[in-house]
Amino acid sequence: MIGTALAAVGALCATLRRTTADAQEQVAECMGTTKSAVSRLEGVGKHSPSVSTVKRYARAVGCEVEIRLVPTSRPASASTTQSLRDCG
Repeated sequence: MIGTALAAVGALCATLRRTTADAQEQVAECMGTTKSAVSRLEGVGKHSPSVSTVKRYARAVGCEVEIRLVPTSRPASASTTQSLRDCG
């Protein structure tokens, strides 16, 4: 599921870049990479980029990355809740 979500990021990246009217070459230069790497990143379903790569891309096109963990509708078990409290 995460791989699918990250792969879908490519389509969003290409859309964002086009709204800023930047060429792939310009984005690549800002990211410190090549035009072909940007092209792979923007390729729908062809690549599952790392979060750090997505962050670099976002900065290059004037955006930020926001990752949210949203609770599910079912409550965590008491043992899970206790173990999470022990982490912090």
